[in-house]
Amino acid sequence: GAPPARAMAQQGWQLHPQKPLHSDKVVLLREGASVIIGRGGDCNVVCRKNKVVSKRHCTLRKELDVEFPEVEDHSQNNTWVNDKPISKGQVARLHDGDLLSLTADRSVQFLVCRVGEPALDGLAAEESSSG
Repeated sequence: GAPPARAMAQQGWQLHPQKPLHSDKVVLLREGASVIIGRGGDCNVVCRKNKVVSKRHCTLRKELDVEFPEVEDHSQNNTWVNDKPISKGQVARLHDGDLLSLTADRSVQFLVCRVGEPALDGLAAEESSSG
């Protein structure tokens, strides 16, 4: 017998830009890979329009054996996870629904989304238990 198709559903993480002015691309964070965000042209996500963003501002990583991705700050001006600043060299864990900001005024901001979740909450698994 073939394995059930849903077992092959790939779980992953995405960053959704909250302000289209700096980037309109959804960023995919692959297992075991890292994503660099900054102003420099060699970054995976380039935010050129804002001078507060460092050339290599922060790196996001999702290790294979870890449930949640992490962000490490390399900048002069901090990176914010929700409203908590992390400074140069510090690492913070990211969760589904977190807001990652590169600027104090939140003008460069991404929403952290978990994708490929098994549909356990709400919609698909909703069974009316009337009785």
